[in-house]
Amino acid sequence: MFILILILTGLVYGLDFKDTLEKLEKQNPEIKALNRILEEGLEIREAVKRTSLLRLRPILITATTTFIGLLPLLIITDIGSEVQKPLATVVVGGIITSTILTLLIIPTVYEMVYRRFSRT
Repeated sequence: MFILILILTGLVYGLDFKDTLEKLEKQNPEIKALNRILEEGLEIREAVKRTSLLRLRPILITATTTFIGLLPLLIITDIGSEVQKPLATVVVGGIITSTILTLLIIPTVYEMVYRRFSRT
């Protein structure tokens, strides 16, 4: 029964994924830039690479400044650090994870989905 629920959930999310992707194409400036590059005649891999490079600097600057701001909380050993240190560790871990996700995994998944559902 549990496996059936998982399969049905995956099916529903899979059907809704294409609709969500189309909505994102209309709202997201990065996807608009990607579509503009694709209209120039480049293949999807090169378009994803160029769009990722456009977002590289802002994402890395944001992640780096946040990490530097939380660095004192990671190093501190005074009173109250037993609460602050785990919180800072979790936030820094989330920043690292989201940066990797944004820069590497999402562009790769977008390319795979684009190739799978491309109209041409």
